[in-house]
Amino acid sequence: ALDQPLPLGQTVDEVFGLPPLLPLRVRWICDRFQPPSDQAADGSLVFSSAEGLEGVATACFMRFALNGDGQGGTELELEMEYEPVSALANIAAPVLVIDNAIALKVLLPRELARVRRRERPLGTMDPIAGPLVAASRRLGLLPKEEDGWTGEPTAWAKADSIPQKLSELSQTRLPGIKQWVADLAAGDFDREAVDVRLDGLIGSSAVVMFSFTNCPFCKGAKELLDAKGVGYAVIELDQDTGGAALRSRLGARTSRTSVPSVWIDGECIGGLNDGPGLVQLDANGMLEPKLRAAGALVQ
Repeated sequence: ALDQPLPLGQTVDEVFGLPPLLPLRVRWICDRFQPPSDQAADGSLVFSSAEGLEGVATACFMRFALNGDGQGGTELELEMEYEPVSALANIAAPVLVIDNAIALKVLLPRELARVRRRERPLGTMDPIAGPLVAASRRLGLLPKEEDGWTGEPTAWAKADSIPQKLSELSQTRLPGIKQWVADLAAGDFDREAVDVRLDGLIGSSAVVMFSFTNCPFCKGAKELLDAKGVGYAVIELDQDTGGAALRSRLGARTSRTSVPSVWIDGECIGGLNDGPGLVQLDANGMLEPKLRAAGALVQ
């Protein structure tokens, strides 16, 4: 994985040729790993294989030089060296030049681009309402909120509002479609790694909220908890580079992809108005006992 470089001393097998008819294998060991840093723009990565490719070459080396270009990018240079054992090794150089050129100039940039797309912040999850609200506020078609809030209208978060009713309808009638949309937005990702991170986030505080910065329901949930003096951790999914994947896995666990997703002592209690939600639990006198039991409410 691009974000998990080989540590010193670790080995990796390179298999090439025409597997399974002509499998060629070289076992490389990482001899040097010096990544670029704030102190040094240049770095290096060195691999060696004393045995090399049986019957073809020994004492093989790969040396990668990482050179900062001064503009936030990195130039990558590869040097290969080996001791020929057979005539095949002498004619392999042109093939290696072409092979490495394809790897460095085509395959690596393509993989980097794919990772960057996956790691982009999620942004607004409502591609229609979000831009419309922003444009309406700029044009003065929507009144300014007294507290300076610039997200979707706070009134939408009321339990009897039309957006709330639509949210409940989509959650009960179209959960599969909403999960499909969340999965589509997340793209390819390591589910096991995201689940591990999700477990860590949920366990990081007695009260945890997964939120969007422009969501009025999330705003209402934060205000309710703030009014009770509750300390809580917030993960803003629209600003987190892994937000889309987290939302996808939250949906898989809770059968709801809406935000906020509020967790108390490791248990999902829904959002603001549903699931059963903070407002409903508070109205039934169940919220504060839950918070006290989790150690989130001292009073």
